[in-house]
Amino acid sequence: MSKRQHQVNHKYRIDESSADRALQTEPSTTPTIKREFVLTPAADDTLYEAVRALSRATGTNLSNSHFLRVMLKVVAEAMPQIKEEASRLGELKRPGNTAANQPDREEYEQRIAAAVAAAIATAATLKDG
Repeated sequence: MSKRQHQVNHKYRIDESSADRALQTEPSTTPTIKREFVLTPAADDTLYEAVRALSRATGTNLSNSHFLRVMLKVVAEAMPQIKEEASRLGELKRPGNTAANQPDREEYEQRIAAAVAAAIATAATLKDG
């Protein structure tokens, strides 16, 4: 069986009902789905530093996959707030992948990052308060 046959093929559409159904399904406890990401050098440095800091602080050998799963748990907890903050962004146009579009990609990602950060902060405040 090929690697691809073991993976779940999500289509990231704007269909709200399918996204809600996906969130309601019971997740498997064994990681089996592989994803590939392309990072900028700055994003790779941030990933490395975050994994290293958590590894040192916890005395364990945290992997990039562990870190991503941890971050996705944080995102899952803040999903209602993320949806709310994302709706405030309005419609965005994703820039192309050419090097010439890097400034536009950076602005696009920064706007989304600010919305996600605000959502996570709000979710944490609601949970603590």
